[in-house]
Amino acid sequence: YGTLLLFHNISELKKLYNSTERIAMTDMLTGLSSRLLLQKKITEINLYRKFPYTAVVCSINGIHLISEGFGEDAGKSATMHVADLLRSQLRATDFIAYDDGNMIVLMPDTSEQAAEDVFQRISRILNHDRTFYFRLSFEYGIASKPSKNADMQLIVSQAQASMLRNKKGN
Repeated sequence: YGTLLLFHNISELKKLYNSTERIAMTDMLTGLSSRLLLQKKITEINLYRKFPYTAVVCSINGIHLISEGFGEDAGKSATMHVADLLRSQLRATDFIAYDDGNMIVLMPDTSEQAAEDVFQRISRILNHDRTFYFRLSFEYGIASKPSKNADMQLIVSQAQASMLRNKKGN
């Protein structure tokens, strides 16, 4: 009778796993968090009943027309530019994801009015930006968690519905 011990160096396998996980959690165009990471964050907010939280959903106006008129690369550049602007203007504690043409921002300890002030400032910066041959703007919608027990997914859906109403109003 004896004991057999086998040791395997799995460091390369672990690096590959971590790399794959990082790719899955990051939107390849914008470098923002992906839908998968957004869903994990929403689950975390709901599970730990984090409060207060405000959701902002924004979408670049006319991005399809930009892509058609100036080329797909111009549309991608515009999207990356807005993502970079959001990253530079938001706090480190704010969570930003890109999903299906929308940028979703989850802002802890932020009232609707405070989020409105932040996004009005970002909108003004974007309106004065002359990086491209075309003017960039975006519409956004805001919704806040009314209580600790409120479902953050519902709040994000409300912010998206608000953004869509704002788009139709313009």
